[in-house]
Amino acid sequence: FDNTENPNDQNYYVYLYHGTQKSTQTATVSEKVNFYYENGPHKGQDVPSSDVKPVNKVITYTRTKTTDLVTGTTSYSNWKADSATALTAVNIPTMLSGHDKNAAKDVYKLDKAKIKTNYKDLLNSDQTMVNAISVDTSKLTNGEKLAYEVLIPYQLQENIAIHFID
Repeated sequence: FDNTENPNDQNYYVYLYHGTQKSTQTATVSEKVNFYYENGPHKGQDVPSSDVKPVNKVITYTRTKTTDLVTGTTSYSNWKADSATALTAVNIPTMLSGHDKNAAKDVYKLDKAKIKTNYKDLLNSDQTMVNAISVDTSKLTNGEKLAYEVLIPYQLQENIAIHFID
């Protein structure tokens, strides 16, 4: 090809690449911690955020799926979070005062026995704190929606004074 007499100096390099197809996958993890009044004049209502720190947080994870169009093999990048990767730690007050005309008298106490959660590791052993936990991204799948929820009840403590008159 270069008009020389030596055919051994003819080198050709051919590079072949497989076609690939890329797509983006997503998964979401939400955390919700709510505090509510179990009884009394505010029964069923949320405790005001001035007393507690409710949480309503969503973390969206994305990764890239690459498919080799010749062999059909698939590979994935690591999941990446759009924000912090740990769920929030929350202190749970054991007592709250009421928010009405009897606020000085009304005392609401944490009802530990009725705390509800869909994930046991969210609460510490004495149930006074919602633990910060890291999301195990190895268990996420495309389109998955994980939800961690904690409902924390407070019960009005009845203060009844009995006076005997003789």
